[in-house]
Amino acid sequence: MRRGRRFTIASTAMLLLVGCDSRTTQVATQRKAHYTMPSEIVLDVSAERGSGGEIFIVGSTNLPDGTKIGAEVPFGQKRLGQDFEIYISGGKFRSAGFGARGGPRGGPLPPGKYGVHLL
Repeated sequence: MRRGRRFTIASTAMLLLVGCDSRTTQVATQRKAHYTMPSEIVLDVSAERGSGGEIFIVGSTNLPDGTKIGAEVPFGQKRLGQDFEIYISGGKFRSAGFGARGGPRGGPLPPGKYGVHLL
Protein backbone atom coordinates (compact mmCIF):
# COMPACT_ATOMS: atom_id res chain seq x y z
CA MET A 1 0.00 0.00 0.00
CA ARG A 2 2.76 2.40 1.00
CA ARG A 3 4.78 1.50 -2.10
CA GLY A 4 1.81 2.23 -4.40
CA ARG A 5 1.33 5.61 -2.74
CA ARG A 6 5.02 6.53 -3.26
CA PHE A 7 4.75 5.61 -6.93
CA THR A 8 1.64 7.77 -7.32
CA ILE A 9 3.28 10.73 -5.58
CA ALA A 10 6.48 10.32 -7.61
CA SER A 11 4.64 10.06 -10.94
CA THR A 12 2.44 13.07 -10.09
CA ALA A 13 5.52 15.11 -9.18
CA MET A 14 7.18 14.07 -12.45
CA LEU A 15 4.13 15.16 -14.46
CA LEU A 16 4.08 18.52 -12.67
CA LEU A 17 7.76 19.07 -13.40
CA VAL A 18 7.34 18.21 -17.06
CA GLY A 19 4.12 20.20 -17.36
CA CYS A 20 5.62 23.26 -15.68
CA ASP A 21 8.82 23.30 -17.71
CA SER A 22 10.03 26.89 -18.14
CA ARG A 23 11.16 26.20 -21.71
CA THR A 24 8.45 27.12 -24.14
CA THR A 25 7.83 25.84 -27.59
CA GLN A 26 6.42 28.35 -30.00
CA VAL A 27 3.50 27.02 -31.93
CA ALA A 28 2.74 28.65 -35.24
CA THR A 29 -0.90 29.46 -35.51
CA GLN A 30 -2.44 29.92 -38.88
CA ARG A 31 -5.63 31.83 -39.21
CA LYS A 32 -7.93 31.13 -42.06
CA ALA A 33 -9.15 34.13 -43.94
CA HIS A 34 -12.58 35.23 -42.84
CA TYR A 35 -15.15 34.33 -45.48
CA THR A 36 -18.18 36.49 -46.06
CA MET A 37 -21.10 34.84 -47.79
CA PRO A 38 -21.93 36.69 -51.02
CA SER A 39 -25.34 38.31 -51.27
CA GLU A 40 -25.98 36.24 -54.40
CA ILE A 41 -24.61 32.76 -55.09
CA VAL A 42 -23.46 32.23 -58.66
CA LEU A 43 -23.28 28.81 -60.31
CA ASP A 44 -22.34 28.73 -63.99
CA VAL A 45 -22.88 25.11 -65.09
CA SER A 46 -22.33 23.29 -68.36
CA ALA A 47 -21.77 19.74 -69.58
CA GLU A 48 -18.86 18.26 -71.48
CA ARG A 49 -18.70 14.93 -73.24
CA GLY A 50 -15.64 12.77 -72.68
CA SER A 51 -13.92 10.62 -75.29
CA GLY A 52 -15.66 7.52 -73.88
CA GLY A 53 -19.14 9.07 -74.21
CA GLU A 54 -19.41 10.03 -70.54
CA ILE A 55 -20.88 13.36 -69.44
CA PHE A 56 -18.99 15.67 -67.08
CA ILE A 57 -20.74 18.47 -65.19
CA VAL A 58 -18.35 21.42 -65.04
CA GLY A 59 -18.69 24.99 -63.93
CA SER A 60 -17.60 27.95 -61.90
CA THR A 61 -19.00 29.58 -58.79
CA ASN A 62 -18.35 32.22 -56.17
CA LEU A 63 -18.64 29.65 -53.37
CA PRO A 64 -15.46 29.25 -51.29
CA ASP A 65 -12.80 26.65 -52.06
CA GLY A 66 -13.47 23.37 -50.30
CA THR A 67 -17.26 23.66 -50.54
CA LYS A 68 -18.76 20.26 -51.36
CA ILE A 69 -21.61 20.00 -53.85
CA GLY A 70 -23.32 17.10 -55.56
CA ALA A 71 -24.79 16.47 -58.99
CA GLU A 72 -27.03 13.86 -60.50
CA VAL A 73 -28.19 13.24 -64.06
CA PRO A 74 -31.72 11.81 -64.06
CA PHE A 75 -33.08 9.93 -67.08
CA GLY A 76 -36.74 9.04 -66.85
CA GLN A 77 -37.29 6.97 -63.71
CA LYS A 78 -33.60 6.18 -63.22
CA ARG A 79 -30.34 8.11 -62.89
CA LEU A 80 -27.50 8.00 -65.36
CA GLY A 81 -25.20 8.85 -62.52
CA GLN A 82 -24.55 10.86 -59.41
CA ASP A 83 -21.50 12.38 -57.79
CA PHE A 84 -21.77 13.74 -54.25
CA GLU A 85 -18.02 14.32 -53.86
CA ILE A 86 -17.51 17.44 -56.01
CA TYR A 87 -15.33 20.07 -54.33
CA ILE A 88 -14.90 23.70 -55.34
CA SER A 89 -11.28 24.58 -56.09
CA GLY A 90 -10.20 27.94 -57.43
CA GLY A 91 -13.85 28.83 -58.06
CA LYS A 92 -14.28 25.84 -60.40
CA PHE A 93 -15.69 22.31 -60.18
CA ARG A 94 -15.88 19.13 -62.28
CA SER A 95 -17.86 15.97 -61.62
CA ALA A 96 -16.94 12.38 -62.25
CA GLY A 97 -18.07 11.07 -65.64
CA PHE A 98 -21.72 10.05 -65.88
CA GLY A 99 -23.28 7.41 -68.07
CA ALA A 100 -20.34 5.99 -70.02
CA ARG A 101 -22.14 2.62 -70.04
CA GLY A 102 -25.68 3.97 -69.88
CA GLY A 103 -26.32 3.99 -73.63
CA PRO A 104 -27.66 1.25 -75.86
CA ARG A 105 -25.95 -2.10 -75.16
CA GLY A 106 -23.63 -0.46 -72.65
CA GLY A 107 -22.18 2.02 -75.16
CA PRO A 108 -21.88 5.80 -74.88
CA LEU A 109 -24.97 7.88 -74.29
CA PRO A 110 -26.59 9.16 -77.45
CA PRO A 111 -26.51 12.93 -78.01
CA GLY A 112 -29.54 14.69 -76.59
CA LYS A 113 -30.83 16.83 -73.78
CA TYR A 114 -30.30 15.61 -70.23
CA GLY A 115 -31.33 17.29 -67.01
CA VAL A 116 -28.91 17.97 -64.16
CA HIS A 117 -29.70 18.40 -60.47
CA LEU A 118 -27.14 20.20 -58.35
CA LEU A 119 -27.33 19.44 -54.65
